[in-house]
Amino acid sequence: MTFDLSWGSANIDAGFFTRIRSLANHEGVLVSQIDPDSAAAQAGLERGDVILEVKRQAVTTVDQLNRYINNSKTESTLLFVSRDGRTQYIVISSK
Repeated sequence: MTFDLSWGSANIDAGFFTRIRSLANHEGVLVSQIDPDSAAAQAGLERGDVILEVKRQAVTTVDQLNRYINNSKTESTLLFVSRDGRTQYIVISSK
């Protein structure tokens, strides 16, 4: 399974700063952009989310994130993300 989680620039707004403040207690990978037509967006992943785990494995770097996702042998991937100070699970399906 492969997800394109490419990085790019993003506009900074009040919501962005709220999400950055929520990072104080977490280490993870910040989603800076997302294709609105992607499986990840359809599953509910949003710009500004912080991916903390992939398949219950902690991630702290983009390299780790890509490795866990690209080495997945299943048709779905479980992410644990932080958004606005709250955490939640998101399941992304490749179908």
